[in-house]
Amino acid sequence: MNRFASMYLRSTLALFALACSSDSVTRPVDERSLVLAYTNESSVSCGLVLASLDGQSRSIPHVCGLGVAWSPDGSRLATDEPGGEAAPPSTWIVVADGSLETQVAGSFGFAHPDWSPDGTRLAVVQLGSGYLTVMNVDGSHQQALAAAGGLGYDRPSWSPDGSEILFARTDTLWSVNVSTGVAHVQCVPGLHQMMGARWSPDGTRISVDARAPNKLGEYVMNADGTNQLLLADGSMDGGWASWSPDGTQLVYSSTVNNDDSTLDVFVVPSDGSSAPRNLTHNAKGHASLEPDWARTRANTYQ
Repeated sequence: MNRFASMYLRSTLALFALACSSDSVTRPVDERSLVLAYTNESSVSCGLVLASLDGQSRSIPHVCGLGVAWSPDGSRLATDEPGGEAAPPSTWIVVADGSLETQVAGSFGFAHPDWSPDGTRLAVVQLGSGYLTVMNVDGSHQQALAAAGGLGYDRPSWSPDGSEILFARTDTLWSVNVSTGVAHVQCVPGLHQMMGARWSPDGTRISVDARAPNKLGEYVMNADGTNQLLLADGSMDGGWASWSPDGTQLVYSSTVNNDDSTLDVFVVPSDGSSAPRNLTHNAKGHASLEPDWARTRANTYQ
């Protein structure tokens, strides 16, 4: 079992026993600056957090899930929440101010949602089969893309034009056409244990968590797999990167100093011009998981 599957299982089992709340102190913030979303988890609490690059944050209490993703207009979040002991997770839609939380119909056993660029559909992974499934945001018209199987605990990534979905399988990156269900090889970049592949906003580059010989971390490359750039390595076990809307930065979660119990959120320039910057500085045993960067923020919550 790869490290992220193991982490996901440990996290999910821990969440079953938690009364979801937040460690964060609520304080006045500039709402428009809260462009990062992630899960904060410890042995005693769990909750979603919205944060800015300058350290401001606000928690969404009573919502605890993994695989959080912003809607394209920045008004809502999609996440998968545990269903209780021995129950599969399901997908939920949360208004970004925390005022409303709605379970997506028929979404039991789905994880790691990603919004279509037009905000009408979600791509999710069936944890039992590993199949990629596309459905409307209300859970209707579910379409299992059998050609995109074997994803395990990985997450999908819609192409900027909404026509295809990118995913990693073993040492190959694939894209599947949403209309036809036909999958094709996107590229074979010569990396191993690839997970969390993401299209850049303009569709010209791909980020992925992977391993090359003695180099584990976040990679950025052209869409054909060329010009690979390692952005974070060494003691940092990176994962689940998300691009800034202008494509100049990435945010991701990572362990530090080989401490699997503690994960922080980091931001790094996509051209590698400077070292990653720790945004959370968590205490030991606290984890900030799977951050997503908003593409925009709505003027009013819907």
